[in-house]
Amino acid sequence: MAAARACLVTGVIVAVVVRVVVGMGMIVRVVVAAAGTAGLPGRVRVVMVVTMVMIVSVVVVKIVTMVVVGILAVAVVPRFAALSGFDAVAYRDKVRATLEYARKSAVAARRKVTVELLSDKLSLKIDLMPGDDPAYSAASTQSLALPARDSNCGGPTNQICPKSGSAVTLTATTASLTFDALGKPGNGATYTITGADSYTVTVEAETGYVH
Repeated sequence: MAAARACLVTGVIVAVVVRVVVGMGMIVRVVVAAAGTAGLPGRVRVVMVVTMVMIVSVVVVKIVTMVVVGILAVAVVPRFAALSGFDAVAYRDKVRATLEYARKSAVAARRKVTVELLSDKLSLKIDLMPGDDPAYSAASTQSLALPARDSNCGGPTNQICPKSGSAVTLTATTASLTFDALGKPGNGATYTITGADSYTVTVEAETGYVH
């Protein structure tokens, strides 16, 4: 990503330099042409000089525009990269908080809570009854609503999603992680959040500790 930003900025700077050189060449030609109108009739000379001044004005405006664009490319593009980095950090914190919430919910309700990875999203489900209930069925689950709905997901209340348009991605070593009534997942997992940089959130297999 950094290489792409460098190429973009370099390309804009080269375009600005080329436009300035071309523009200066046109101005020089106009000046030379104006100098050659000395022997022409007055009215014709005035018309030609006015036309040349207009041409020079247009060229100057184009040069100024390209210079401004170049300055914006150098100053603004890195800021967009920084924003992408903030989006990744924010989603890392959201992933960690969601995993911690899933673990605490399993302990509080004495039920299994499952965290599923769906594309770049996390989705929570909880068993309808404790595992020691005689009528327990592993297939009987329902959505586990989060304390606050994630607006980036639209309607679902049991999911978290990266910010739309942020290009932040989420991968994991397992597509499904289940915390038991003691808050232990059985198997650990590592979640990787990638944006401008990469971050990881780990769930320990023995304790369910999220960090």
